[in-house]
Amino acid sequence: MKEMNMAEPKKYKRKHYFIDKDFQARFALKFCIILIVGAILSTGILFAFTSNTLTTSFQDSRISIEKTSKGVLPAMLYTNAITLITISLAAIVVLIFISHKIAGPFYRFEKTFEEIGGGNLSLRIGLREKDQFSVIAKRINEMNEQLNDRIVRLKENAIRIRFETDQESPDLEVLRRETAALQRVLDEFKTE
Repeated sequence: MKEMNMAEPKKYKRKHYFIDKDFQARFALKFCIILIVGAILSTGILFAFTSNTLTTSFQDSRISIEKTSKGVLPAMLYTNAITLITISLAAIVVLIFISHKIAGPFYRFEKTFEEIGGGNLSLRIGLREKDQFSVIAKRINEMNEQLNDRIVRLKENAIRIRFETDQESPDLEVLRRETAALQRVLDEFKTE
């Protein structure tokens, strides 16, 4: 395990904003779809509420009377289009940063699990303070540390057994004791 100097905490500068491009794109797209549905819904509701009313307006020095819904529809469409574009762009940027705090830890978990599955129990998951899932990372690190401690005990028992069996006349009591210790550690694991 690598130790950090406590006097100088390491500053993390984000270099990659897209960790899992598919996940982040789907996340942003779903949010934009919700915005579009909201704009369509609000336009429809306003149109329905104003469909039974009349409005007067001046056009080219002439007064005209028309349904309110027909008169405000173009303004509503332009306003909604501008608002949708502006909010969608802002939302995409914000969602990329928010989803990065989710996708980043998942990416770190995935890589760490691959290493642990390959037998490297010395790894620990380190997340930035503002990343999500730090409690899960802590629990995974605790689990990995416990597995590492058990494997170390198994290795130590195996070394003592091998040392004793390499002797010209092995001490059977030592072998029994070390084999029992080895079995106790193995019994801590539940397998199929």
